[in-house]
Amino acid sequence: MTSDSDPVFLKNCWYVAAWDSELIDGTKLARTLFEKPVVIYRGESGKVVALDDRCCHRGALLSMGRIEGDCIRCMYHGMKFEPSGRCIQIPGQEQDRNCQFMTPETRRTTHFFWNYLHNFDLDDPNIALSLCNSLREGFMEDKAIIEAQQKLFDREPDTTLLAIAADAPLAHFRRVFGQRLAAENQAIAAAA
Repeated sequence: MTSDSDPVFLKNCWYVAAWDSELIDGTKLARTLFEKPVVIYRGESGKVVALDDRCCHRGALLSMGRIEGDCIRCMYHGMKFEPSGRCIQIPGQEQDRNCQFMTPETRRTTHFFWNYLHNFDLDDPNIALSLCNSLREGFMEDKAIIEAQQKLFDREPDTTLLAIAADAPLAHFRRVFGQRLAAENQAIAAAA
C-alpha cells in the first residue's frame, strides 16, 4: 500500500470515480481510489459524497451502512457521519444506557457474547426460542460487517480505531479479566 507521500498518483487532479447512473436509488459504491477504500453515494439533497470506507470506531465498512439524508450511518454500532466525514451521532452517548444486548466481535479479538436471560414464563419454551432467534438474527445482521471489518484489518493491520463511551464496559471487562487471569497464573506459578 502506498502512503500519501508516495508519488504514484497526481494529487489535486480530477479523476473519474463513478458514473452518474451508478449513484441512483440509495446505492452506496465501495471503490478503491489511489489504493484507499472509499464509499461514494448520493445524498437526499442530490449531493454526491465520497468518504473513507471505514468507521473510525471499529473499522466497519461504511459502504455496508445506511444513507440517512445526506449522512451515512455505520450499521455496526450506529455512528452517523455527515458529508464532511465528521461524526455527528454516537448511540449510547446521548442516552442513559446502551440497549445492545449482544456484542459480536471478530475471531481475532474476544470470543464472548452478551446473552439475554429471563426469569418470567419459564414454562413457555416459546420465550427462550424467541430470545434465541432474536440473538441469532442480531448476529447475522452484523456478520457481514464483521467479516468485512476483518478484511480491512488483514489488509491494514496498523489501522487506528477510535474508542467511544459505549466501549467503556467492554474495556473495563477486558482490564478486570486480564488482571484476574494474571493473578490466577501467578498463583499457579507460585504453587508449582
